[in-house]
Amino acid sequence: MDAYLRLGRGGPVRAVTLRQIRPEDERIHGARAADIRSEACLRLDLGPGTRPGMLVLGSEDPHHFSPQQGTDLLAFFGAVFERALRRWLA
Repeated sequence: MDAYLRLGRGGPVRAVTLRQIRPEDERIHGARAADIRSEACLRLDLGPGTRPGMLVLGSEDPHHFSPQQGTDLLAFFGAVFERALRRWLA
């Protein structure tokens, strides 16, 4: 997951990653992979003793998600989603 979040970029993995992409396989976006041109990846911490998770939102619009956009609302959404998953997994 960390390798996917970095995709050739060094440094630490961010909580929210916005980028333009051209998926090469269906591992993340499934059968719609050929149509996805930008994505928002939210790294999820599901608590101690569990592996991290990832929520990926894809768009056909190459400009829908880009690194120049703010990530505060997506980070908030990711935190809420993370808490809901933690309760469900408990």
